[in-house]
Amino acid sequence: MQHKILKLKSGLELILAHATAQPTVSVQIWFRAGSALESAEDQGIAHFLEHMFFKGTAKRPEGKMTYEVESFGGEINAFTSFDYTCYYINAPKANLMECIDILLDMVSAPLFKDADLSPEREVVFEEYRRSLDAPKQFGFMKVQEACFPKSYAHPIIGNEGTIKKFSLDQLKKFRENFYNNQNAFLLVAGDVESIEDEIIQLATKFQLPDGHQSAFTHFELKGTDTINHHQKDVRMANLTWSISSLGHQDIGSEHEDLGLSILGHGDSSRLYTSLVSETGIANNCSTSTMFFKKGGVHILSFNFPLTAGAKVIDALTQELEQTLNDGPTEEEIIKIKNQYLASKVYDLENIENFAFSLGHSYALTGDILGEEKYLQRIKTANRHQVDHALHSLLARPWHFTLQIPKDTSASPLEKKLQQLIKVKKHTLLKVGTKRSLPRTISKHDALASTIQLQPGITLFYRQNKTAPTFILHTYLKGGLADESVKNNGLYNLLSSQLTNGHKYISYDELRKFMDDHAASLSGFSGKNAYGLTLHGQSDHFYALADHFFNSLINPTFPGKYFKLEKGLHLRAILNEKEDTVRQCFNSVAKIMFAGHPYALSPLGTKESVTSLTETAVKRTHYANLKNKEMLITYCGDKNLEEILPFIQNFVSALPPRKIVKPKPFHFKHRAQSKGIDFPREQAQIYIGLPIGDFTHPDHIYIKMLSTFLSGQSSELFMDVRDKKGLCYSVAPIHFSALNGGHFGIYMGSGKDKVQDAIKAIVDLFKKYKTSHMSRADFERIKKMIKGQNILNLQTNEDYATTYSVPILHNKGIDFIHEVQTKIDQTTYENFSTNVSKILSRPLSIVLVGPGATEIVSELRDF
Repeated sequence: MQHKILKLKSGLELILAHATAQPTVSVQIWFRAGSALESAEDQGIAHFLEHMFFKGTAKRPEGKMTYEVESFGGEINAFTSFDYTCYYINAPKANLMECIDILLDMVSAPLFKDADLSPEREVVFEEYRRSLDAPKQFGFMKVQEACFPKSYAHPIIGNEGTIKKFSLDQLKKFRENFYNNQNAFLLVAGDVESIEDEIIQLATKFQLPDGHQSAFTHFELKGTDTINHHQKDVRMANLTWSISSLGHQDIGSEHEDLGLSILGHGDSSRLYTSLVSETGIANNCSTSTMFFKKGGVHILSFNFPLTAGAKVIDALTQELEQTLNDGPTEEEIIKIKNQYLASKVYDLENIENFAFSLGHSYALTGDILGEEKYLQRIKTANRHQVDHALHSLLARPWHFTLQIPKDTSASPLEKKLQQLIKVKKHTLLKVGTKRSLPRTISKHDALASTIQLQPGITLFYRQNKTAPTFILHTYLKGGLADESVKNNGLYNLLSSQLTNGHKYISYDELRKFMDDHAASLSGFSGKNAYGLTLHGQSDHFYALADHFFNSLINPTFPGKYFKLEKGLHLRAILNEKEDTVRQCFNSVAKIMFAGHPYALSPLGTKESVTSLTETAVKRTHYANLKNKEMLITYCGDKNLEEILPFIQNFVSALPPRKIVKPKPFHFKHRAQSKGIDFPREQAQIYIGLPIGDFTHPDHIYIKMLSTFLSGQSSELFMDVRDKKGLCYSVAPIHFSALNGGHFGIYMGSGKDKVQDAIKAIVDLFKKYKTSHMSRADFERIKKMIKGQNILNLQTNEDYATTYSVPILHNKGIDFIHEVQTKIDQTTYENFSTNVSKILSRPLSIVLVGPGATEIVSELRDF
């Protein structure tokens, strides 16, 4: 991929990133402006300004820009960070010039109307409230507050006091000061080489304000060790450990990053092994580095039961001592290097990710090749440099922020952390196949085909030469639909056991091998299937795929890890009790799928999981390997002739199996109103109705209606969110599986707005039950779906997940294309009639939040 940087006559910098034969484009405009430039009274204004830019221009008022983008199947969005803000559109290549025109019109000629200010304050305030309810977001706010320097110490979103007081004068002033030509650049990525002149000509027509370059302060954490804690509605404790980092361009920052990753990045890392996979005293641990314009921060996170806190600190201390004493091994250095390089390779699969990588590098460092140069430094790093960097960074001040469950004490753990700091000062830093197989090629995609390996076992192959990577899936029929109340959670637990080693390799060796080759192997479980997923680079395909198939066919199910995983599952079930969103959708499933296993929780219950035995899990999997239909999916750059004999070699050990036609299940749905009381700032609302399975005609009409109600230009978004300010997030939910589905609207709304929110949703159902949308909107839906389908088929993961499920359930390789044909052939009259019929079904409501039971009991005729 090639790129060039130009300076337009208008003063704006233009970056053209050319990627041959890409069907999609990404247009992004970046500003070196973010929350770190805000004064006390302006806190959150950069993020608020992001919202206001979407309120329209003279050319495109009141959501017209999002309407235009979504009409050709594109997506428009933005994000605000500490040091930069980015506005972007991803779309089919045919709509590139429209994207440039829309995006530059948006940022160069915003209306900023007073009438939009008040409702948007409410929208952003709802987003703020949501962050208060989210333990991770709230916890990061506390980290900022505890140890970040002044310019970076406040939340990007702001706070209630500032959000509700923003004025137009404030917005305009902040925009004039920082959103100007000196701080901006336009990045256009895709197959653009042949139309560069047209792009330049169009972009030059727009003019941003002139102004001064942004000046950012140096990021460095507070100068002494600190320990802080706060309480939250959680069941587990979370410890965040922060240490100052060198800047992205500083020589040595790459050594620190590698050292930190050796400690805690990946399932075979030192801390994960000692805290999670070997002992189970923690649920998870991870490391990351955040780079800012000047400086950065290393962050280590640990999640664990509060009662295990002392053991976690002891194990952490021991691991630090050993790491500093022995230093990293050559194998660890190779592993982490491979992971960094793999992340860059995977970015090439998707034009959006590639463009974001370039834009982020240029915004942060001023060097379009900054990320590439950093990776080159990673390549040349050696063990001694990383060892030295670990000693250096661990000598800096340590900042611990502890989040604990409400009504518990942090004192014992704080004392352990104080002891750890003393150990740091006095000890740590002083240690140095031949037969022809039946094959079906897609009529719509010549690169996709299915091969029947033997009765009941199928291979789906889709070649994708965009990048030298691959994905392997194996699906075995089973999953939630095969469970009962008694063994609920069986498949979730089973799938987690498939990666714990196999006949030829132990758990530790398998994890290390995957990490060393920058690959990921994981189990999954769904409504009607379970199995394995492998992501990797094509250079390592055969070695990685060997472990993939052996993990499926010859898993060892070690008792130690079964007990460990069972404990982790029970913790997850416990955590779910405080998750209002999960409580909402679990209740939806119970209502919509009453009498069917779909009504069960995928995690299971405490009672059912506790009763599951290692023997039962093993017996289930080995029985399925002999009897259940199986689909193997490969998507990647290798030719079919290369991989087919290899896959056949493994499949030949498996017996053929019968293709079983699923029995139809007739749901006896009864509309219900369910309220669950939770003391939260926001209430979770779902109002919906049952629909048929994914092959039922309902699916076509609801897919079209759901598309119409999706996106920032939809009536749902514009009315409920933008105009009324009832929520931050609202979306149609279209769930469709093998045995049934449901359609509804979900919203997270402030506890004081629930009545109005419910009325708004019900009114929308009533409107489209009795009134038809316009023919223009009907035709727009078809165009939107076509555009979205283009965007949604780019990566190996996209192809694998989109094609596989219909093939597994014997609906054919062209099922997704046949759905599109049915949509194209649907008439306006047929659509309108059937939508009215579907929406005439009785509605059910689930409400989770403060006073939910009382509110639901008072509902009438909704």
